[in-house]
Amino acid sequence: MRRYVLIFLSGIAGGGAAQEGAVTNLPPIVVEATAISKYRVEQAESARLPFRAEESPQVVDVLTEDFIRDRNPSDLDNLLSFQPGVYTGGKTLLSRTAGQYTMRGLSGSQVLLNGVVPMSAGMGTFMDPALLDRVELPKGPVGSVYGGQGGVLGPYGAGGAVVVYQKRARSDSEFGSAELRSSLSDGGGQCYRLLGDVNGAVAGEWLWMRLPLGVDLSRPSWLPGGYAWGQGYTLAPSLLLEGDGVRAGVDTSVSYSDRPGYQGISVFRGRPRATGPGAPYGWDTSLSLRDMRDDYLGVTVLPWVEVDVTEALTLRAGGGLAWNFMDYDHVGPSSGIPTAAAPYEACTGDFIARNYNAYLHAVYRLEAGPVAQTLAGGVDWTQQGRTGKSAFQSVAAPVFIDRGTLESTATRVEKYGAFVEDSLEWGGLRAVLGLRYDDYRSGEGNRAGAWGPRAGVAYLVTPWLIPFANVTLTSAPNFGNPGEDGRELTDSWTAVQCEGGLRVAPVNDFWVTASAFRIGQDKTPLSTSGSPNGPFVSDGKTVSQGIELSAVGNLRRNWSVYAAWAFIDFDDKNSGQKYDRFPPHAVSLFTTYKIEAEDTPLDGTVLGFGYRFRDGFDQTTRGQYQGADYRVDGYSVFDASVEWPLPKSWHLGDASLSLALKNILNRRYVESARNMQCFVGDPRTFELALRFRF
Repeated sequence: MRRYVLIFLSGIAGGGAAQEGAVTNLPPIVVEATAISKYRVEQAESARLPFRAEESPQVVDVLTEDFIRDRNPSDLDNLLSFQPGVYTGGKTLLSRTAGQYTMRGLSGSQVLLNGVVPMSAGMGTFMDPALLDRVELPKGPVGSVYGGQGGVLGPYGAGGAVVVYQKRARSDSEFGSAELRSSLSDGGGQCYRLLGDVNGAVAGEWLWMRLPLGVDLSRPSWLPGGYAWGQGYTLAPSLLLEGDGVRAGVDTSVSYSDRPGYQGISVFRGRPRATGPGAPYGWDTSLSLRDMRDDYLGVTVLPWVEVDVTEALTLRAGGGLAWNFMDYDHVGPSSGIPTAAAPYEACTGDFIARNYNAYLHAVYRLEAGPVAQTLAGGVDWTQQGRTGKSAFQSVAAPVFIDRGTLESTATRVEKYGAFVEDSLEWGGLRAVLGLRYDDYRSGEGNRAGAWGPRAGVAYLVTPWLIPFANVTLTSAPNFGNPGEDGRELTDSWTAVQCEGGLRVAPVNDFWVTASAFRIGQDKTPLSTSGSPNGPFVSDGKTVSQGIELSAVGNLRRNWSVYAAWAFIDFDDKNSGQKYDRFPPHAVSLFTTYKIEAEDTPLDGTVLGFGYRFRDGFDQTTRGQYQGADYRVDGYSVFDASVEWPLPKSWHLGDASLSLALKNILNRRYVESARNMQCFVGDPRTFELALRFRF
């Protein structure tokens, strides 16, 4: 429960006849209330614009700390599965874009920690969302902000970015919380989580520290009896130093995870395959052998500093390291159409990823009469590298691969970038014009350049009615794909987005946003042999277009809503085929309502309701359509929850008890797919949580 203290410092003296002009201090008036969840933010930092979120020419969806806590996702992949229009190619380390996400129909958007350091497969999948302050999703090509994201693997990242912000030390208050969460699913699934978060001063009022942590022990519903459960441990300390015009800090994290290996099930005509090679499959089938595990260790260190040189000029500098190690063994259904001779696919391997970043930015705000301009510019450097060993085999029966057959691989790309941008405020007008250039260098000694301009405009017709539009371009080299001469491609793909929309606030703190977009991507790698291994030429062309609708905020002071719908139409211009590579329609809704009934046991109780719909989609093998029989059915999932503040008479301090029921109707469904390998969603799940605040 949050405590609000109202202190009135003036009044007429009491205790007898009033004395004219006499002043006294009245005692504090304390009002306590269970906090209502906040799903709307005032400003989206990932857009790197000085405007309020609703005044931005660009669409940025934000999943706030309150939203993350209310949803209680198991990992980052699970959290992002709630967002319409954001998809993953299966919850696996084996995809070329593992730990990356499809946005607006275009694949491979990387996860950026604090908008700075790109994170590789394990981090982009297993990160504990309880350690995050928020997740921001800037939509469309974002090369003018971050540079193209496809430098390591090819034409990826043209649909947007996934920017996660770690909980950072704060100097405005001291606080702490602890949570015990447990869940039980149909089929025997269990999960137990311990979460903590403490923030306080270390030295006077100038040095602060925050320490979020998470521990979990879990048994997925598909795990065979007698197999070891999964476990995860995360610690994310951060320091903040504040002085006269100077702010500095360092954000760190250490995470370890040991999970049972899982590679999905085979689906035929929307149901688990009942007959044919490798059958039968059920919703809870797991082919992995007892000692097949995903072992993950990750470390991040991000120092930063901000200096107010003058009232108008601010300098920002920093950088970071994201390092992680993965070791995995899997076996699952064939990634293609199964055959009688080899209905399964086995894989094994390990890798170390090292990603680095450094930046120096300047922001200058100039006000002249009715016009305010914010000029921004800077330079940055990013290096992404990965070394490892792996092997894949089509097999007749589930089996471990001999590690003596592993082949070594190594990739590395450096990116040197510079940008300049001008943001304008004039009356109701909000406009931005920016340009970025990146120089890429691959581990094979190749080099390529890429431009990223953007322009956007929004206009406040009234404070509650704001139309907006933007056009952006992103380009990045096709590194990692061999050309017909055997050398990697060095020319660049391009993606251009045109977008327009309207924002309306029917009530003060509740905004509805509607937008339509079209993204055309050209010069992507196209195999000339039909083989996924090439050779390639830079002739690929796709178009993704659609409509998005969101409604976020407080309909009333005690009623919060997060609702979104996305429609995406994807067209592969080279194949000439029209098919649904992912759900064309998706809807998500989550709402919480706080009961305000003083002097009753229900006062402060928070009720929650959630709904999620995903349309059916076609399975593909490396993006190629496989026929009408290989289609995943659509689904709807309903959730409900209640959080009850415990009475003070129980002497537990500021505590609450919550109960949630997810997937109420026990709908069995496929949440994501890598080629023919389908990863199932959780069955009906009961969750119980006890939360303390201090």
